[in-house]
Amino acid sequence: ELIWCEEAQAYRVRGVQYCNETQTLIEDIDHFCPWTGTTIAKRNLCCFHIFTSSLCALLIFNLVLFMIAGSADLHSGGFTEQ
Repeated sequence: ELIWCEEAQAYRVRGVQYCNETQTLIEDIDHFCPWTGTTIAKRNLCCFHIFTSSLCALLIFNLVLFMIAGSADLHSGGFTEQ
């Protein structure tokens, strides 16, 4: 069934929505992500989950690394001025 979309000035099928940010018709929109500059939808949702999971893993890795480095620095007497 075709439905008229006033914003896009085009017909769309059920399940397709108009994205105001990109001004396009997109299937199964989730949201617009300002960090990637794209609309997250059916075709790139898996990649977006991998992207955000990788960022979380990198953040946790950095926190652990800084905690270990800070702990080693405390045990060695700290930084000395040269």
